[in-house]
Amino acid sequence: MGQARTWNLKKRYGVVLGTNPDIQSPAALVLLVKKLSKKDKTLFNPFRWLAFRKKYLTKLLCILGHIECHYCKKDNLLINTKDKDQLATLDHVIPVSKGGALWDHRNLVPACFTCNNKKADKMPVEGNDVLPA
Repeated sequence: MGQARTWNLKKRYGVVLGTNPDIQSPAALVLLVKKLSKKDKTLFNPFRWLAFRKKYLTKLLCILGHIECHYCKKDNLLINTKDKDQLATLDHVIPVSKGGALWDHRNLVPACFTCNNKKADKMPVEGNDVLPA
């Protein structure tokens, strides 16, 4: 009891909070990151990201009439669905972990759930914007 825990949030939430004996669970860290990100807009807030993703994809759907995966060209992706084969996500062309801008529209492309997971935090292939094999 009272043992200090160290949680590394850099990979998941874009910030390292270090050791704090008052934080006892990952859920408490999520709430802390949410509170901190209200003050500092450069921090990644998963709740803000989900709202941004939905708004961005909805606008894209209104403009184009459909959402197509940037990588595999799968068409008619859906914004809200439990079927991961048809789920539309947003991918950062240059990963945030490698210096890409988090909220910059020029760094975002629509991608299906499968391609977004395959790409993970890899850089695009040189001279070509396709998924690495």
